[in-house]
Amino acid sequence: MISEHGWDTNSTSDRLLWSKASNQITRNVYSDEGWVTDSYGPANAACFDAVTKMPNGSCTTPAVPHSSTVRNGGLSGLAVTVWPTNNFSGPPSNMTTGLTGSAALSYSWGLSGPVEATTTTGTQVADNFSVRLTGSMVFSTTGTFTFTGTPDDLLNVYIDDQLVVAAGCCSAISGSFYLPPGSALTRRIRMDYAEYTGYASMSLTWAGPAIAGTVAVPISALKPRYGLVTSSTTDDSGGATLSPTTTTTYTAAGLDPVFGLPVTVSSGGLTTTTGYETGGYRRRTSRMLPAGNQATYEYYANAATVDNPCTVPVDPVNQGGMLRRWATGTI
Repeated sequence: MISEHGWDTNSTSDRLLWSKASNQITRNVYSDEGWVTDSYGPANAACFDAVTKMPNGSCTTPAVPHSSTVRNGGLSGLAVTVWPTNNFSGPPSNMTTGLTGSAALSYSWGLSGPVEATTTTGTQVADNFSVRLTGSMVFSTTGTFTFTGTPDDLLNVYIDDQLVVAAGCCSAISGSFYLPPGSALTRRIRMDYAEYTGYASMSLTWAGPAIAGTVAVPISALKPRYGLVTSSTTDDSGGATLSPTTTTTYTAAGLDPVFGLPVTVSSGGLTTTTGYETGGYRRRTSRMLPAGNQATYEYYANAATVDNPCTVPVDPVNQGGMLRRWATGTI
């Protein structure tokens, strides 16, 4: 069997666009972030365009198999990592999605700080902390854009790993970023903000094509790069039944999508719900099946021992010697 492969020559990453084996082709479509959004095939080569290797519409009975995947659906804002130091050193003390208090990258915290700036025990930090925001920035068109950062005390902004703004207290510093015509509109962004003492504030504005004046970058133009699958659909090729879609959510009270823990998984009107600890190890605490059957989970304390540890299963997900026992519930 002879296999052929086609790679994305417009990307620096190794994106497999299509493969051919036994005269059947499989074609992948990628997002700007590099995730597969659609997959076609395998189907006979005659069903695909000779150049693009996309389905040409000639095959209808059966149609070319197709599945689609949405990642980070419904999520906006950047991934936030907090350090209780002013130089990004040591272990982070908090992680979350987005900063509260504004629909744009414009914050003034006075003598305090963002509610997300906490110690590992949840105590708010007003001075000597640092915050890193990472994710994607979505431009509406190509061209040259001017970014201006105004921090108290320090703000560095990188787009596609290029330092665009390096601003210190308390001046407005500008830099530009160019998107060539025909290039991807979704780009990586990283913002490093540090607060020393006294007042705390941070803003980032942009100006350029399709932007009315100079405005703070809206949160709606920002999204995390978690890569979480929020929905997936496999088309029914015959059209006899609805194409099945599976949706997954990662948000619950005390639980942020930054941890990537699936809370609900729904398919065909059936939903499985999983509960987790809202702090510490964030281990699974409950699981409810679509029929209402529920199991709950309890964990031994770090220093706890049992008379016969061989009878208690070690949790394969939560390592570190933690032991798990089944609590009341029906499966």
